Amino acid sequence: ISVNGIVLTGGGALLRGIDEYIEERLGVRTRCAPNPAECVINGIGYYLKNMSELERNGYVFKSYQDINEFEE
Repeated sequence: ISVNGIVLTGGGALLRGIDEYIEERLGVRTRCAPNPAECVINGIGYYLKNMSELERNGYVFKSYQDINEFEE
């Protein structure tokens, strides 16, 4: 953060002046991502297309049925 600054994402990033306010209060460069409200869905879409990349990094995916078996 101290090198690259803060990138605001999500709906909160759309609040007028929030980036300037955070930058002023923290003293860290702050900017809004392009299309901040779409960042999460774009990220999910990317990883759904590239699940093997997540698996290579140690993420384990279970089905809804697998999860419910542990709860019983």
